[in-house]
Amino acid sequence: MDLLNKAKEFIDTVEIKAGEFVYDQKNNIKIAKVCSELKRNYEKLGRLCYRKCKNLVIDDNEFDATMLKIETLKEELECLRNGDVEYSSDSYVFEDGELVVDDNNQDLGE
Repeated sequence: MDLLNKAKEFIDTVEIKAGEFVYDQKNNIKIAKVCSELKRNYEKLGRLCYRKCKNLVIDDNEFDATMLKIETLKEELECLRNGDVEYSSDSYVFEDGELVVDDNNQDLGE
């Protein structure tokens, strides 16, 4: 009977460790995706800044939206690295390109 209990404990331990491993790998994939998206947005911002420095016409709304996206992605990346599983950039509420905030000046998406 003792052997069966030890086997059950071993199986439970393996199951827990496997679950933790899968969670860590999924989180690493999410982090990689956010980093990739962040890189694309920084490149876009660089192109917009270059055009602005050369006095070429750019859409200020596009510039502002790119800046906001970068800030949102940086927050998401920080939360993912800290293990905050409740965070998702999809939860942000946007209205005309701006984050909607409540009366306490907190984002409604949080």
